[in-house]
Amino acid sequence: MGRLSKEELGKIQTERTLSDAELLKGGAKYTTDSEGSEPRLEITDQQYEKILQEMEEILGKDFLTRGRIDDGTVEIKIEKAGPDEAVGRIEYEFEIESESRYVIEPGNVENYDWKNHVVDTYDQSGRARVRIKNDKPRLSLKVPLFTKDTATSKTCLRLEFKPIDEQQEHDLMRIRELILKEAGAQISEKWGAPIMTKDGSKVYINRDSNNNWWIEVDEGVDFEPPEGVKVLRIEKSAVKTE
Repeated sequence: MGRLSKEELGKIQTERTLSDAELLKGGAKYTTDSEGSEPRLEITDQQYEKILQEMEEILGKDFLTRGRIDDGTVEIKIEKAGPDEAVGRIEYEFEIESESRYVIEPGNVENYDWKNHVVDTYDQSGRARVRIKNDKPRLSLKVPLFTKDTATSKTCLRLEFKPIDEQQEHDLMRIRELILKEAGAQISEKWGAPIMTKDGSKVYINRDSNNNWWIEVDEGVDFEPPEGVKVLRIEKSAVKTE
């Protein structure tokens, strides 16, 4: 991976400065371990409690709890990486997903050009997923937002973590192994092929190793199936709450 540009480094430093300033206003202070050592920001007990609460709310029930943090079951580390401060940080995506899933009869499958191939491993709840795509693992965590569901769509908060080095890839594969050892874990192999709908928009037709076929579209999209595809029903993904 190449070095970051001056603009990217400047943006990172600006974000860190603004974050530190916000913490300082809330009572945090700079301390040093010894004379001449680099100052570090020490947050207050109240700020620590607030961070724990926000992490629990985002990552969902039973995944990362205060008890697991306090007893060391989950370790959180921020590594210093020399002048390039961004090196070592795992990349992530965050979004609110609101989708409708159309279960279909696919028609003439020989006409489809299968582009995407993934192997998904789910925990029993369906909230944690390790996806292997192009031989690279990534971890998705989903928190249901039931108050935002509609009659035809499910909504969730999704965090997806992508490794940027071999050690992080190794860690995610280790997470996958641990999930697979638990009761209720599932593996699903999936393929995707781009198709055009009647209104000229592109969607993906999906199939999995259990011979399920479906198309997912964002909530509110006026979906019309392409010629030869028959919609059987609209299905909402089940995510367990216990």
